[in-house]
Amino acid sequence: MISANTTIAIVGVTGLLGRNILFEYLKQYKYILSNLNLILFGRDYKSKYLRDRIKDIFLDDGRYYLDLNDDELGLFLNFIDKNITYIHLDFEQYNLGLVVKDIERLKLQNIDIFYHLGAYTSFSSSNSTKEKVDNINTVGTEKLLNIFKKLKINRFCYFSSAFATGLLKEKVLPDDLDLDREYRNPYEESKLKAEIIVRKFEKESGVSSYIFRPSILAGRLVEKNLGQIHKFDVFYGWTQFFLKTKQSLLPYGFDIYQTPLNIDLRIFANEKSTLNIIPADFAAKATIKIMSKKYIEYSSFHLTNNNESEFIIPIMNFLNITGYTFVEEIPEDLNKVENLYYRSVGRLFNDYMQNHGEIYFDNSSLIQSLSNDIICPQVNNEELLVLLEYAKEKNFGI
Repeated sequence: MISANTTIAIVGVTGLLGRNILFEYLKQYKYILSNLNLILFGRDYKSKYLRDRIKDIFLDDGRYYLDLNDDELGLFLNFIDKNITYIHLDFEQYNLGLVVKDIERLKLQNIDIFYHLGAYTSFSSSNSTKEKVDNINTVGTEKLLNIFKKLKINRFCYFSSAFATGLLKEKVLPDDLDLDREYRNPYEESKLKAEIIVRKFEKESGVSSYIFRPSILAGRLVEKNLGQIHKFDVFYGWTQFFLKTKQSLLPYGFDIYQTPLNIDLRIFANEKSTLNIIPADFAAKATIKIMSKKYIEYSSFHLTNNNESEFIIPIMNFLNITGYTFVEEIPEDLNKVENLYYRSVGRLFNDYMQNHGEIYFDNSSLIQSLSNDIICPQVNNEELLVLLEYAKEKNFGI
């Protein structure tokens, strides 16, 4: 529901879901931009100010989401330049890099919805990664919420992960906060710890707080450009490994997509391994739809698909790779390709590749709240091909 003079704040706006939430708000207020007050948090990067980063993101990505002509594009770029409040925020700086002047400015705002999507996403279990994950995702969230207690916020929305409950053996409710589980990596645990901090903040501040647990975010499947994505990780990153492998094994000048290649690789995975994949634009639309409701029945949501997607064989067919086999445990006598695989993407994703179509995420609160107004696209072979073809245009970020 579009309302007058809405103030929206977003931490993590440059990420995949953050930018799609920004685009969706701009689309909904396309003809009444004066009613939308945006506060965007982020950091300057590579000598480029946050304001200019947002302009670049809009030129490269957002203009297609909103389907703008050249005249409309100019109006939106002017809005981005002059009508958005930009606040420097860096989770790795003292006091998050926030200065007193900005905090005082924020105290004057009546923020309708505050979205916190900021996070460090890494599936590595190294000590350095664990420290950074804790500092940003857990400690950083706690520091941020201690500051937010001083602000006037109507609704606070935190984005966790559908995998925050670790290795699942049964369907888990979206408000399950049981830390006593086995985790694949420190990232998963950090997100659940942050959820507990959010619930403590809600109790102490009285700010209505909502938690969304997205599964695996992918490119768009609703808005233009179909397949659009800027960061190639998770199954994109897994695909990237095989592209690089083909690149190293094929003679120079051969097409790494069209040229068939037989690879001697034993993959520790279920042949029918599946992932729960949701398009980023659906995730943004669903979140905003729920957060814009006058009354929100639930406070926790699994932002997940109703269907799991098989991905290993479709991706290998897409890449024209044969010769691989599936095994039930990691072999001991690894060849050169296998050594590289299990030291890189295999090590990161082995534990995510054992599922066989089971859906462990109870998303009934999401479905009931959307009431068929917004339906998540199924990511079957045809839709997966759309995602892969777009990534191919960008050479999977290689």
